[in-house]
Amino acid sequence: MIWTHFFDLLGKIAGIALTVTAAIYFGPDKGSGQKISPVEFGAFLLAGGFIWFELFRPLSSWLYVRISLRTRLSWHEARQASSLFSPVRDLTTWYPMTEVKSLPENERVPAIMAKIGKLSANYQLRSRDWKSAPLPIRIIRVVIYILIIGCAIGVVANVPPFDQLAAMQAGWFDDGTYSPMLSIIITTLPLGLLLRWIEMQAGVREIHRE
Repeated sequence: MIWTHFFDLLGKIAGIALTVTAAIYFGPDKGSGQKISPVEFGAFLLAGGFIWFELFRPLSSWLYVRISLRTRLSWHEARQASSLFSPVRDLTTWYPMTEVKSLPENERVPAIMAKIGKLSANYQLRSRDWKSAPLPIRIIRVVIYILIIGCAIGVVANVPPFDQLAAMQAGWFDDGTYSPMLSIIITTLPLGLLLRWIEMQAGVREIHRE
């Protein structure tokens, strides 16, 4: 999923805006005719992702809990709660925890922290399953992860052969528009499906909503 809740969306928009602003400000001058290189863009992307992870992600979780769940969390607790409200390990599942609003105020934070503990235990179980998978399967999965990240960077940087997708999309639409997000989906979706099939074949345990 692209975002989980409204504040998570704002946090990710802020992270993207920061990355783009840094690329424009610190990248090549517009008059030089040079384009930003994939290495430079990758550096900006990593820096923006780091700031999002360390600042905007816990901030969005803190705002969600404080405003939507009417529960007060410390900054340290909000960082931990991000695994529930803004997941990065399992991008298909998040835990709104709306049931805590019906609890007494003194029971809300413990309920959230207990859910974090259960989720952490599930991750540890999944990690053991990862280690128990055959070595060739683990290598293939790592390679696929690298390819997915590389495809995303290549599409946004608009370098060959990914620049051909931009030309293809310009022919699809009458106004000649080009969507990097659509190109990312086109290039990474088959890899994601392949990764899911490999996980199923390797018997890796999935994390499901409780």
